[in-house]
Amino acid sequence: MADLMKKELYEIDPLIHKLTKIEEERQSRKIILIASESMAPKAVRDALSGVFQNLYAEGYPSTRMCMAPLKRLEDFSEYMSFYRRYGSRRYYKGVEYADFVEAVARRRAAQLFANERVPEERIYANVQSLSGAAANNAVYEAFLNIGDCVMGMDLTHGGHLTHGHQVNRSGRHFNIIHYRVGRDGKLDYEAMKKLSSQIKPKLIIAGFSAYPWDIDWSKMREVADSAGEQPAILLADIAHTAGLVAAGLVNSPIGYADVVTMTTHKTLCGPRGAIILTTNKSYADKIDSAVFPGEQGGPHIHQIAAKAVAFGIAKTEEFRSLMKGVIDNAKALAEALKEEGFELAYGGTNTHMVLIDLRKISTSGGDHLSGEIASRILDLCNITCNKNTIWGDTSAFEPGAIRFGTTWVTQRDFKPEHMKKIAQIVSKVLHSASSFRYIGAFGDIIRARFNDLSVLNEARREVEKLIESVEGKEIKKAWCLDYPHIYGSTEEETIKGNAVEVFGERAHLFLEHILSAGVQFMRVGQIKSSYVLGAGGEVISKVILTRMGDDDFGRRHFLLKPYEGKIADLVRWLRGVSDGYIIAEKDDLYLKPYGPVCVEVREESYEISQPDSHLEIDMDKPFYIGRKVIAKRIAEFPEMLNAEIIKSRKTKKEFEFVWKPEGGSEAKETCLFKEHLKRVEKKRIVEFAGWKLPIWFSSIADEHRAVRTTAGLFDVSHMGVLEFSGEGAEAFLDLTTTAFLPSMIPGQARYSYLLAPDGRVIDDIMIYKISATKFIVVVNAANADEDEAWWRAVASGDYILDFDNREIMSPFDVTIRNLKDPSSGSDRKVDIALQGPLSLMVLKKVIKNQSHFEKISELRRFEFTEVQILGSRVIVARTGYTGEKVGFELLIHPDEVAEIWNAILDAGMPIGVLPAGLGARDSTRTEAGLPLHGHELAGTYSVNPIEAGYGSFVKLHKPFFVGRKAMLKAAKERTRQIVRFKVTGKGPRMVRNGHIVVDGRKGKFIGMVTSCTLVGNTEIGMAIVDSAYAHQGTPLGICTYTDKDGIPSAKKFSELNSNDWIPLTKPAVVLSRFPDPNNPFDPEMYSKEGGEE
Repeated sequence: MADLMKKELYEIDPLIHKLTKIEEERQSRKIILIASESMAPKAVRDALSGVFQNLYAEGYPSTRMCMAPLKRLEDFSEYMSFYRRYGSRRYYKGVEYADFVEAVARRRAAQLFANERVPEERIYANVQSLSGAAANNAVYEAFLNIGDCVMGMDLTHGGHLTHGHQVNRSGRHFNIIHYRVGRDGKLDYEAMKKLSSQIKPKLIIAGFSAYPWDIDWSKMREVADSAGEQPAILLADIAHTAGLVAAGLVNSPIGYADVVTMTTHKTLCGPRGAIILTTNKSYADKIDSAVFPGEQGGPHIHQIAAKAVAFGIAKTEEFRSLMKGVIDNAKALAEALKEEGFELAYGGTNTHMVLIDLRKISTSGGDHLSGEIASRILDLCNITCNKNTIWGDTSAFEPGAIRFGTTWVTQRDFKPEHMKKIAQIVSKVLHSASSFRYIGAFGDIIRARFNDLSVLNEARREVEKLIESVEGKEIKKAWCLDYPHIYGSTEEETIKGNAVEVFGERAHLFLEHILSAGVQFMRVGQIKSSYVLGAGGEVISKVILTRMGDDDFGRRHFLLKPYEGKIADLVRWLRGVSDGYIIAEKDDLYLKPYGPVCVEVREESYEISQPDSHLEIDMDKPFYIGRKVIAKRIAEFPEMLNAEIIKSRKTKKEFEFVWKPEGGSEAKETCLFKEHLKRVEKKRIVEFAGWKLPIWFSSIADEHRAVRTTAGLFDVSHMGVLEFSGEGAEAFLDLTTTAFLPSMIPGQARYSYLLAPDGRVIDDIMIYKISATKFIVVVNAANADEDEAWWRAVASGDYILDFDNREIMSPFDVTIRNLKDPSSGSDRKVDIALQGPLSLMVLKKVIKNQSHFEKISELRRFEFTEVQILGSRVIVARTGYTGEKVGFELLIHPDEVAEIWNAILDAGMPIGVLPAGLGARDSTRTEAGLPLHGHELAGTYSVNPIEAGYGSFVKLHKPFFVGRKAMLKAAKERTRQIVRFKVTGKGPRMVRNGHIVVDGRKGKFIGMVTSCTLVGNTEIGMAIVDSAYAHQGTPLGICTYTDKDGIPSAKKFSELNSNDWIPLTKPAVVLSRFPDPNNPFDPEMYSKEGGEE
């Protein structure tokens, strides 16, 4: 045990020791410009790692100690005598020296922030808060009741999450009214005073996380006093500027603010933590109680000790000089960035931070950069900053700015002249990027690419030289890291070795896109010769590729040995493509070869000579970098098909797949047809997609209501169920659908699209990954035969997949089975769907095995598992077509589905679960904004997935899938969109598919209704309209007449007579494309008094 207590970190835990050393070097080799970070001095870190961390010390020191002068606290004898006689206020004993540490920290904090308005004796400090968020929350706890009005800066204007953002508890528990900056990018104190007098807040928060200007605290006091007879409590959150305030270089809130919070690890350069100051004794008591026991348990005494050290340092002239340098560097960086053509958010700075408004930068890609992608790119160049929202932003995921802070670099002795160089590097990198918009799940995502590696490599060299010029050449002697931790010098001599090992879970897919030879299905030990080409078709290297054995984690390993071309060029290219920021094909910014992978340089002992075999160029492959150029060269120079080229396995295909459905066949009965006849009259059974199904059992309204309030059980056994198996199953589905299959793991489901080569939507589908070599795909009943025929046609290799590259084929080993066909035997599957908030409760009643029920209850959206239900093997998926948060689809053998169907209905009957028919299936999906093939997909209006609002399910980063070119065009144009609407007034008729939609203001024709349903007494539908009218809140008019209604011929108004009539429109309004996920459906709409079908 004694040895255990004495051993060093590297002896006890080599991994954490190694990570610590790696992080230490990262901080040394990167220029860190994070405004909320700094380097804690060694003395601070020594205190932080001291023995005080061993203690538990709930409570506070005595009042006597907390208010004692610092000099008197050094008299240990006096206070120890009190301790021996009276003990401590803390719950635990053994804390006598913890009392000294905390008392010292309190007094030093008071001393540090005292000014001409308030002496240190009147400043009360709580030093126990573990973070700035905890400190702010303690202030809320001390002074507010739930629902009280609070005035705080909008996050996108420079505020903080804890200043009332809705995702933080401050925004959920209190009535937050935000204020914003003025048009000049600075605080408008007069507007704030006016707002304060109107709303009369109980608390006003000032001090910001991304506002670069100093604050006039006397004016903020006036704002707080404007709240009325009872002035608002003014909370100054100076987390960012605490060090500048302590140094006397910016305005201090002490003497103006009622409460001051700050973190100790930003410009104060201390340990991670926070403190709270006030000049009001009664407030101090409330704050102490709010921190402990209100917010926290035992304080971190070692952290408090480190805070005390930091407060002592901050009193020195050396620290003041440091803070002056921080401001000087920030101003210099701001000016240098302006000279480089950047527009600064808020116009400039007089503190420690600078923000670039990236929305004003237009790149060669035709769009601006986002803070997310700009900060990623700069970090690859060893300049670290952070993305930040600024005024005008609508998403924190894709903010319009990056934020720089100069504390850390000033601590490293960077000067204003170095800021100019940093600005130049930043400018060269960001202005060289080509940006574009990618459709994400929550809106557009900005991404960027570079034409080649030169800009990034040059930036890394410049950063390295700059650090060297500031800290001396000796600094490099301590550097030992390289890829994958740090992109260091890219000089050729730093890459030693004669071979490259590429490995990772997607290594085979990555190399399939890098090499001209086929890689995906190479066997262990197999060897091929191949080109490595650049985006322009230039030869980067000629290599011998060997498939090595997999490692213990199942990752594939390959060895590339170049026999022509420099290994350094090959290594840099492979790493650059893996990182994903290089344009892999000219004129296609979206395209990104699969990855990432690990690329390591190896020294192999055996010699390499040019192989006797020819280099392989596989033209059957849909994509590899340089393929398009090679294909063009072959077309122009047929003689290239010689010694160095392996011809494609088939000649160019001339057969275009044409689907000819069989007509005249009688509608089929589902495996539940006989059960339906027991519950519904035969006249309510209709033909749908070639199957006999109930339109409703009780009524559409009742069944819709059940889905939204309890649960509804749908017979969807008419849907097609196909199985794809074999080593090439994943690659086959990845080729033929819009989904990115390599990211799926067994037990996941993925919504996707099946497209024709011209981009026509054959079907929308759900893919279930059973294992690495087996998938189940559920398809729409109306399209099931065409889907299966198309997939079999692709697998045959005889049909065109791309009209521009007719030689492309599917060389994948895949077996396709129709799981509804009797030939599938015991593997047969059909689908039923249980949808609604009480679905899980109902399943619990029919699943007797507790562990199986737990598997289902833990499923997240688009996950599935296999369980036993009434002795049957059932795949249960957390998927559905109603928009419900909770819903399941069950894949069951058709011979066993009736028993489970009845058991679910019997179990759910006491809580109102109903069988639901086609009517409720259509009404619920329409209300939720979900597309129906033939209406919001394909159909009369040829709607594509991007227009339907499902662009995020079309993975355009994939280098190839059937129909990609058409989707790429659609993503760039986006002239039409499906919208969800609500009818807001009365009209002559119900809105139906095919009705005309006009602009609600001017009556201009803008689109057509695709679906509409009655929910309660409200008509909710979808329409395909011009994109300019797709915004939420846009007024619409819907003409509920068609050509069949005998629309009157056009006349001049002056020619109308008493027998003429004019079609009127129903007023409607555009809703959000999909319901609010937090409150998707209004329960009042499903009352019994709602309308009938």
